[in-house]
Amino acid sequence: MQMDQAQVHRAKALIWPENLIPIFQPPYSTELNPAERFWQHRKSPLKGKCFETLDQLRKQL
Repeated sequence: MQMDQAQVHRAKALIWPENLIPIFQPPYSTELNPAERFWQHRKSPLKGKCFETLDQLRKQL
């Protein structure tokens, strides 16, 4: 299981099942986070564009 290094994920009281191996991402490794890649892909067509209203932005999305 791949996780960030949040303290809650690294708590000493946390018990991992034997069939699960935790793999911790390096700090600030956005390139390894699938959600970050999704938003990068989603925002790229909007780069440099200006919208006068929120509705215009919603339509573009």
